[in-house]
This record gives sequence, C-alpha cells and structure tokens, in this order.
Amino acid sequence: MNNSARLRPAAPAPPRHARGGHRLQGLIFLAFHGLLVAVALLLCAQVQAAGKDKVYAVVVAHNGSVDPGVRSLKYADDDGARYWEFFSAMTDEVHLLTTLDAESQKVFGEAVRHSRPPTRAEVVNTIRKVQDQIRADKKVGDRATLFVVFAGHGAVNEDGMGYLSLLDGAFTRAELLQEVVHPDVADRTHLIIDACNAYFMVHERGDGEDWKDDRSGETLDNEFAAFLSANTTLSRYPRVGVLLSTAGAAEVHEWSQYRSGVFSHEVRSGLLGAADINGDKAITYLEIEAYLEAANTAVQDPRARIHVFTEPPQQSREEPMLNLSALRSATLLEIAPGEPGRYHISDSRGVRYADFHTAGDHRFYVALLQNADTFFVRSESLEARLEISPGAISLAELDFVERADGARGAVQESYRANLYAVPYGQGFYAGFHAARDRSPRQVGVTAAPPEVDTVKNLDLRLGYLLSAPQFTDRDLGGLQHNLELGSSFWFSERLALEVLAQYGTSGDHFEQLPDGRGEAFRLHRVSFGLGLRLGWNIPGNFRVEVAARTAHQFLWADFPTGGAGASGSRQFGDPFSWRSEGVVDLNRELGGGVWVGARLGVSLSLLSSLNDGANQETLDPLVMGGAHLGYRF
Repeated sequence: MNNSARLRPAAPAPPRHARGGHRLQGLIFLAFHGLLVAVALLLCAQVQAAGKDKVYAVVVAHNGSVDPGVRSLKYADDDGARYWEFFSAMTDEVHLLTTLDAESQKVFGEAVRHSRPPTRAEVVNTIRKVQDQIRADKKVGDRATLFVVFAGHGAVNEDGMGYLSLLDGAFTRAELLQEVVHPDVADRTHLIIDACNAYFMVHERGDGEDWKDDRSGETLDNEFAAFLSANTTLSRYPRVGVLLSTAGAAEVHEWSQYRSGVFSHEVRSGLLGAADINGDKAITYLEIEAYLEAANTAVQDPRARIHVFTEPPQQSREEPMLNLSALRSATLLEIAPGEPGRYHISDSRGVRYADFHTAGDHRFYVALLQNADTFFVRSESLEARLEISPGAISLAELDFVERADGARGAVQESYRANLYAVPYGQGFYAGFHAARDRSPRQVGVTAAPPEVDTVKNLDLRLGYLLSAPQFTDRDLGGLQHNLELGSSFWFSERLALEVLAQYGTSGDHFEQLPDGRGEAFRLHRVSFGLGLRLGWNIPGNFRVEVAARTAHQFLWADFPTGGAGASGSRQFGDPFSWRSEGVVDLNRELGGGVWVGARLGVSLSLLSSLNDGANQETLDPLVMGGAHLGYRF
C-alpha cells in the first residue's frame, strides 16, 4: 500500500497554480489507466475473435542404424510416407524427413517430391522453423497443435542416453527434450515414437525370425520409468502427450503384409477413426490406447506381442488427439451397429490402409483419404471394391465377393491369426477403462492423475506482500503489509486477464509536524482492479509472469487520539485514489494444480484530498516484494 501522502489536520490550501498542476497530473494519471483498461479489453477481444486451430506435423523416419552390425529396417521409410499422407489431409504444414528406397519411391511418388534427408541438421532446422511459425500464429491469437513422429532404429549409449539413428548420426533424448519438448510453443504437442523399448531403447525390428537385441539385451525398465515418473520430464510439460510403441523393455516389429511397423499401422488405423467408441469422430488418448490393447490382446507369441504406452497431455486429458472433421477431402466409411466383423482396408496401390474388428455395438467412421481413387474392404473370406466419392459410404452397402490370399511363417501366422482377433466395442472399452483406472501404469510408473473435463485456464491466488516508499524522505518510511486475492483467466498459455482485490495497512506510525508537535496513526487501504498478465514456462518446472495492473483504492488514516494531543479518535479518507502496479512473478508448480511464487514489483499511487479539504494530489512510488500461493482450475 501507499501511505506517503501528507496527512496533516490543518494544512493550508496550496496556491491556486499548484492546485491546477495537481489536477492536470491527476487527469494524465486517469487517462493512462483508461488507456490500459481499453488495451486489455481489446487484446482479450482479439484473442477470442481471432483464434483459429492450426495443426503442424514433422515426420522423421530412417531405415538404417548408426551402430555397426545392425540390420536395416525395411519399412520405416514407408511409415514415414504414410504418416506424411495422413497428416497432409489435416495439417496446415507437414514435413517429411526420410529417404525412401527404390521400391517405396514407386508407391509413394508424391511423398518423394516433398521429402528431405533425415539428417540431424534437417531435423533441428525443420522443428525450429515450425516453432517459429507457431509463435507467429499465436501472436494473432491462433491455437496450434504439433505432431512429431519418429520411426526407425534406436539404441542406448554407455551413459544410458537413448537415441534414434538418423542418416548422419544419433539424435539423442537430450536433443529431443531441448528441441521439441522444452520450447513448449504449441498449445498441444503429440509425440508418436515407433521404437523398441519405448523411448529410443530399441531392439531390432524386422519381419524375420532373428529377434536379437540391437545392443545388449539388458532390461531398461528402470531408466524408462525414471523418465516418466512424476518428478521428471513429462510432469514439467503439461501440454505434451506421448504415444509410445512399448511400455518397457520389449520389441516392436514390422510385418511384410502391412509394409509397415505393426505399431505405426495400428496407430494410423485408430486415428483414421477405428478407435472412436462413441461415434463423435474425435479420437482421445484413452480411445486409441484401448483400441491398441484390443488389437494385440490375443497375440500369444512373445516375439510379436506389443505393449503400448500412452500419456495424454496433463493439461486436458480428455481432449481429442484429433478430430475427423479436420480432415480435408476425405470419404467416410460408416460402420453401423449390428455389423460385427474383422476387416482390413487396402488401396489400389496395394498399401494396407487400416484394420479394425468391430463388436457391432457402436457406430464409427473410417476416413478414406484421397491418396488413391479405389479401396478394397476385406474380411476373412470376402472383399468389396469401393470407389472414392463425396460424402459417406456405408459398409452395409458394399458388394462383397470371395477372396483368396494368405501369409506364412511363425510370427506372420501369429499376426495373421491373432492381430485384431478380439472385437473392439463398448464392452471392451468400458472394461479397459475400468481396469486402467484401478491399476497403476506399467514399469513402475504411478497411476495417471484423475481425469479432468476442461482445460485448466483459471488461476486463483492468495499473496502476502511487503512494500515501502521508494524515497526515505517521505513522511512515512516503515514497511507496509498487504494481502492480495487475485484470479487470472488465461486466453492462451501466454496471455491472461486478471482481477484482484487488496487490503493493506502500515501499522502504527508517528509523524512529526512543523511546529514540533507529533501524532500517531495507522493507514489502511482497500483496492479493486484488473490487469494484463503474460507468462513463459522455463526449465525446472518454473514459470515467469509479468503483469501490469490498475486499481481503484480507498485510503484512510486512523488517528486514535485525535492527533496533536487532542482527545477522541478521527479518520481522514481518500475514496477516489488510483494505483498502478508492474510486477514480475516467479512461480513453481508443486503438482495437482498447486503452485507457489515470489514477487518483485513497483507501484504508483495517485492520492488526493487528504488534508482536511485541501485539494492536494501526489504521485507516490513504492517498491514491493512478497510471496503467494496459487491453484489452477
């Protein structure tokens, strides 16, 4: 609070020209506050009106390994091209970093023209370019979602650092955090990692019979669990979600019939709509996890079984990963209730497009992208030809005829017989949901936090501040005590509008009058105001916020003895005082939405009419500091 105005009971009125100067000073001060309020309202209106949802994707895929003696993959480049086709139908900008082999170039000709080599420099430069574009989008109020996909060989170095093999070297976990996760520029970032041992802890992935570990065969569950624990990386970035091909030291594989990694094919199938359990055309993390679990439940061969791991963004765990309505120029294949069965879809290029096994108890849609003009829908013994056309096509309307094809080999037979053997429907989803809520996550990771329905964008805080006049030659010099209750509504991760209420008191003070007499009094202040707040996340789970606030304050002084030796108490008040503040807060999240913070700031108060009717106005600066406790809803 500010208590440095001259509070004398019988001060003479200032000269006429001085009073005019104070009035002009007050008008300038009030005009500044009015301008601040207007700018706040305009910015908030702009953020709400201009907000568009934009989507970006970076796909990195490489068949080879930087480690000697490791056999190259066959289909990581195909996965890259197919992810590129998928994201091209829904994103504002998609980048493909891969080198397709000769056979794949014949199939994915359009992807070849848009691909760049998967070198370390290309990966870093591409990600930074996309982040710069997202920052530009957010300046005009747009919201951005970023997908980053990795597919290929990986290993773990001598220090336990996981890495992915690129064309000219290793891309480490530290680089992933530094370049992708830590900048935290997008409103949502989704990491899809198709690699053994989940986080760049890779065993060989191939469709042969040799399932030898790329590195040493040692189990890395503990290192993986540490990465995902509540006190490490993911908890610091609540807007980042991950979809990993393994939940521990396990293998993921390619299958020649898919011409793809099994995990990547299943993820694309689910995101194209097969995972949708409630027919809303929006795919959540829980839906894709349940869908992947159903697809792999019946696979008994331990060499072929996939155990996936998903972790949705903590900021909004039920928010869809994507919505089919965002796809451009897609034909929707409708699968209605009452049509149970196990199907897969291929396109006219011979590319296995999607797989699903419906229990027949729910309606969902599979999006057919226009990368081909003809698709083939196949069951165990039947197939139907489907020509692309605008709108939706029902599975029941297709004309099925007999088909004949097959697969051989132990692992291939396990896949052919058991992948998608368990129907995916409302019963499976409900059971999976219930079991997941009752049980902790795998590999020693604690259970996921409770589900929430809305984005946490409202802060409530309670703070205690100490302030003092900036100049010691003012009438009062002691510390002043302040309590603040405030709330901030975040329109984006960077911009918020806040409201605040404050109470402050100076405690008991003594003022010496010019004639030698003195008087003791206590000063009080109540203020209400609003402001603009900007915030940035920094390493260590910290956040820096800068705020500019303006408030109306009612200021009064209580003279218990009447002052100057008089008997009785009296008060002097200023009901039309204004206050401006600039503050810098350093906050740290403790978990569960609770955070603590420290504050430094300055304030400037306009005080008037405190001298027994004398029309005096003063501008008084203070410095302040303190701490606050907050909670984000």
